Amino acid sequence: MADIKLFNIKGDVKEYQSGTVTLEKELQTIIEQNMETFFGVTFLASEYRTTDGGRMDSIGIDENHCPVIFEYKRSIKDNVINQGLFYLNWLLDHKDSFKVLVIEKLGLAATDDIDWSMPRVVCIAGDFTKYDESAIKQMNRNITLIRYKKFGEDLLMFEQINENIAATMNDENNFTTIVKVKGGQKSFLERKNDASPEILTLYEDIRNYVLSLGDDITENQLKYYVAFKKIKNIVC
Repeated sequence: MADIKLFNIKGDVKEYQSGTVTLEKELQTIIEQNMETFFGVTFLASEYRTTDGGRMDSIGIDENHCPVIFEYKRSIKDNVINQGLFYLNWLLDHKDSFKVLVIEKLGLAATDDIDWSMPRVVCIAGDFTKYDESAIKQMNRNITLIRYKKFGEDLLMFEQINENIAATMNDENNFTTIVKVKGGQKSFLERKNDASPEILTLYEDIRNYVLSLGDDITENQLKYYVAFKKIKNIVC
C-alpha cells in the first residue's frame, strides 16, 4: 500500500507524521471505549477468558446483533488470524457463554435478538502481509482485516484492507425453523422467494447500485435482511 499523506492546511501547511501506538494495549483501550463509533459494535468484554484458558482481546455484538471478536496484531510475526478463528470456533461451540455475557451487559431481552448467521472476527494491525490477505480468502469464515495509522497525538485512521464473507451460518437449522420459533416472521430468503418479478427487479437494481459505490462495500445476508456495509452498515 502506498503511504498515506495527511496535511494540516490551516496556516502554514504541515504534514502529520504517521506511526503506530507505542503500546498495543493503548490501541485496544481506545477501540473498546469507542467501539460503537468506530465499528458499529457494542462493547461487551475485554480479555474475555475461554474455558480452555485462552483470552479474546475484545468481544462485542454488532448493529446486526451478530457476535464480533476483535484481535490486535502486536507484531508482524503474530498469527492473529488463526488465533481469531480459534476463538470464533470456540464461541460457536459455547453459545450459552455468549448469551450469559449479553445478559450481564445488556439485559435478558437483548438475547432474543442475537443472530448467529454472521459471527465474525475483526483483526486490527499497523500492517498486514500479502500472506495474511491471501489466507483469509481460503477460509469459510467471516474475517475483516483493519489497518490503523496514528497521525500526531490526535488523529487515528482505520482502513479496511480486506473482508471475507462466508456463507450464512444457519445455526444447524434452516431459516424456516428459526423464524417459526420467533413468531412467524418471514426470513429474507422467504420474502425474496415470494416476491413478484417487479419487486425482484427493483431489489436487484438497488443492490447493484449500492455495490457500485465502492469496492470496499460488502453484502451480508442475515436471517431477516441484507446489510450492505463498509466498516459499518450503510444500507439495510
